[in-house]
Amino acid sequence: MPKRFKSEYYAEKDKNYYAKLHELQKQLPAYMKPYLSNIELSKRVRTAIAYTRDLITFMKYIQEVNPLYTDVSIKDIPHECMECLTYDDINYFLQYLKQNNGTYAHYNAENALNRMMCTLRGYFGFEVARDLLVKNPMLGAAKPQAAKDKPIERLRADQVNQLLQGIEASESGSDRSRAFTVHTQLRDTAIATLLLNTGIRVSECVGLDLKDINFEDMSVCVVRKGGKIEYVYMNEETAKAIRDYIELERPNFLPTPKEPALFLSNRRRRMAVRSIQAMFEKYGRSILQKDNLHPHTLRKTYGTMLYEATSDIGLVSETLGHKSVDTTRKHYADISEQHKKIAGTLHVYKNTEDDEGKA
Repeated sequence: MPKRFKSEYYAEKDKNYYAKLHELQKQLPAYMKPYLSNIELSKRVRTAIAYTRDLITFMKYIQEVNPLYTDVSIKDIPHECMECLTYDDINYFLQYLKQNNGTYAHYNAENALNRMMCTLRGYFGFEVARDLLVKNPMLGAAKPQAAKDKPIERLRADQVNQLLQGIEASESGSDRSRAFTVHTQLRDTAIATLLLNTGIRVSECVGLDLKDINFEDMSVCVVRKGGKIEYVYMNEETAKAIRDYIELERPNFLPTPKEPALFLSNRRRRMAVRSIQAMFEKYGRSILQKDNLHPHTLRKTYGTMLYEATSDIGLVSETLGHKSVDTTRKHYADISEQHKKIAGTLHVYKNTEDDEGKA
């Protein structure tokens, strides 16, 4: 299988992310630069952006609640302020983040609070380890409650069939909407079929180029999180949907004959993640009478269906491109009622009793 190099799309995407990261870093004090450099070099760029935004939020909080810095830019808040912080200050900050009384617009769920605490632990631990701070204000601070596990949102098999049939029939609500959808019916069918039968992420889907589809070995070359390149494999149904789109509909969207992107919008450019999200929201409402149908629901549907068909959580994890089986088990592979029914009918002690009798 030929080696695949990062496309211009991903190179430009990384370039834009790093530009965004460096703009955000400029908002923070100079004494945070060593830590910012550390996370930029040790984390994925999007993770580094999230850490940087967390620090900006924290510094804005200090600016807001401390009268000494109300009229001072956050990048000019002195290092002495960090030296004076205690675990009580961290607890007050967590309370601030959880406020949502109609006045504050910074309400955060438990996952966001845990991530914020992770960012602050990283920063203050870095400072203490390099003797830039004497005490770590995170020691003794409260720990946010772990987010409660939610049921895995997925589609039933009959809903999957209903969705695909509705897209193929261009059923998308109003007459105007249906007339518009007729021109994208093959493209939308190909996207839905691909996501439902491979479980790839929507971000991986929009990054696909025409050359990434190999009909000979039925493979799709995707760029995973962190830039890792992997091959996933498609069934005949998926291959047919993509081939029909490429041959019959994609030429209508081509801005130039050499356009690399596989999935193109009516504006004759590569589809964006938000465009595909809006597409499924539309189909979810009009076909399934379901609000907020998200492409990630299709990924979770595939993970659950694959697990139900194979009972192999390791295979599901590897196919979805997860680093940890725990992630797959927690978020992407629902233990269906069918599995529970099978478990209930098993005689799990029968062989044990036979073995003991023989002994």
